[in-house]
Amino acid sequence: MPPAPTLQGDNGIVLSALHQSDLGSLHELYAANESSLNIPSPYTAADAKATLDSASSEGTYFWAIRSDNKLVGTVALRFTPGAITADLGGIVLASTHRGTGLATAAARLALAHAWDVGFDAVEWECLADNRHSVALAQRLGFGFYREGVSSSSLERYRGVPAVWGVLRRPSGSGER
Repeated sequence: MPPAPTLQGDNGIVLSALHQSDLGSLHELYAANESSLNIPSPYTAADAKATLDSASSEGTYFWAIRSDNKLVGTVALRFTPGAITADLGGIVLASTHRGTGLATAAARLALAHAWDVGFDAVEWECLADNRHSVALAQRLGFGFYREGVSSSSLERYRGVPAVWGVLRRPSGSGER
């Protein structure tokens, strides 16, 4: 699959590739959001560099969420090349932009892209007590089908309850 394209929403939101020039903003954003499922704590400059490096890896559409040309968040679709499903995650938003509908708009753009490139379903995993993530998934139409233990590779989330949801491609969208 080609690299993540730039996507524009109706409300001025832009999803675009992360660039080296985003390194400082990315570090600041993630350091302030260390309670997210896959963000190490403390989040260091080296972690930000590793995030930036992995953003362009095969099997990942990793976007910067931009508002007024500023990095205000991230969203990602992760998949195994050739697979028919993807995982939507990596949704992190600056505290100044929470409650504005920006996370929902960004996730909707990422989902539209998933359908456009032909994924049949998109999955969601979040910590069971992350009420904001659960609410966002429900707003997007995800149905939760499983509860279990988090798949996070971070030590602090091993054994922590998580939930999984799935959203199927709407009929008539995307093709394979």
